[in-house]
Amino acid sequence: MPTAGASSSPGRVRPAVLVLAAAALLPVGCGGGPAPAQPTPSPEPPLAPRTLAMVDGWREELRGSPDGSIVGAAPADAFGVLEVAYDDATVRAMWDAVVPADLPVRSGDPHEPGLYGDLADVDLDEQAVVLWSSGESGSCPSWFGGVRTDDSVVRVTTAGEGGTCTADYQPYQVLAAVDRDDVPPPAELPSARGTFGGGGDHLRLVVSPFPCCSAPG
Repeated sequence: MPTAGASSSPGRVRPAVLVLAAAALLPVGCGGGPAPAQPTPSPEPPLAPRTLAMVDGWREELRGSPDGSIVGAAPADAFGVLEVAYDDATVRAMWDAVVPADLPVRSGDPHEPGLYGDLADVDLDEQAVVLWSSGESGSCPSWFGGVRTDDSVVRVTTAGEGGTCTADYQPYQVLAAVDRDDVPPPAELPSARGTFGGGGDHLRLVVSPFPCCSAPG
């Protein structure tokens, strides 16, 4: 934000002159007194994350194939991977890599595979698109809740239905539009560190530009 500088003239000025000069600069209201101070505009609130699609499983390029013929790009011990796209071409490549053509349209909480939004509604001047690949308990559905970045630490939160959860791991992927201020700038993303909000810091979370990753884990 640009700042205004102030210049001063050399020499001493009597205090009385300073008081008079300051009074002369005060805005005057209709009654002859100083005008009331104007409230400072509040900053624009961040855009809430918006789920675009949820898909069962991870793509083979990320996790690898069950028979081992395709080695996944993500580290083998990753519990979750957050990939980020900032421009239209990368966002469309992300969509084409993950979203099947026959995915049903749904609404509400994204706890089932389906389309929950449209790329046409994403404003890439204000937003980025993330692909969250992780897993959930088969008895406790969960989904991408949001992301925040502080000092190059990217913290992902999830939402879910709660209850008594089994220890199985059901992989899924969620595409979501998020505020650009909630993810690192493109140049800083490769060096960012990922972690989970609300606990789970012992679980490995990989943060990467799309497509992940620099080398198989």
